[in-house]
Amino acid sequence: MGINLAYAEIYMAMANIFRRYGGAESAGREGSFELFETTKEDVEIAADMFIPFVKKGSKGIRVFVK
Repeated sequence: MGINLAYAEIYMAMANIFRRYGGAESAGREGSFELFETTKEDVEIAADMFIPFVKKGSKGIRVFVK
């Protein structure tokens, strides 16, 4: 139960951060997120082996925090 509770708390904390600072209404103001060197290919699923994987060599989703 310990690891599952830890994951749940991490997901809740990350959701709170993105809800507070990552929405469209926060664009342009201090404390907002902006995509950095991220394309559609970086998030498209290339293989599904129980856990979805992106294409090889992808750096994943990267954001710039203002």
